[in-house]
Amino acid sequence: MQTEDIISTRKDMIKKARELVPSLRFNAQKVEESRQVSEETMQLFHHAGFFKLLQPARYGGLESSLSIFIEVIAELSRGCISSAWCCSLCSVHQWLVGIFPIQAQQDVWGANPEAIVCGSYAPTMVATSVDGGYVIQGNWKFASNVDNAQWALLGVHFNTNGKNTQESSGFVLVPKKEQVQKR
Repeated sequence: MQTEDIISTRKDMIKKARELVPSLRFNAQKVEESRQVSEETMQLFHHAGFFKLLQPARYGGLESSLSIFIEVIAELSRGCISSAWCCSLCSVHQWLVGIFPIQAQQDVWGANPEAIVCGSYAPTMVATSVDGGYVIQGNWKFASNVDNAQWALLGVHFNTNGKNTQESSGFVLVPKKEQVQKR
């Protein structure tokens, strides 16, 4: 990005965040009571482009600076810290998916460049290798903004079916359509 573009992006994004503060403040109690950021608020974040701040340009992102991202989240926090938290996590996950292999990025954003990712990092479950991917069984304790995400970034222990004696941990990306919930 050129310096002029960075300054323009910064001013534009801070202005958009500042304009959302009254609405976020008005809805903050509902967010706390429901323990969930509303779909309406998430749409406001999408429309403002906040999830594009750290997303790779090849998928429509801005590849903005971390300082702009931090300023936007700080501004949103003036309205509702929980909503800002969820916006920040999903934005950071856009960057994180951007360092995954190209195929993973294509899986997440190819059909939907607006897709966002929630995450639960602790590798508490086991991913067993099968043809074409992994089978994961278990439950994660939490993942902020899971209700509004199309994908989940999950920490796992990889079971290599005896092919590797050294245990390894890492992340898997799971589309919402493949997430089965049992309560």
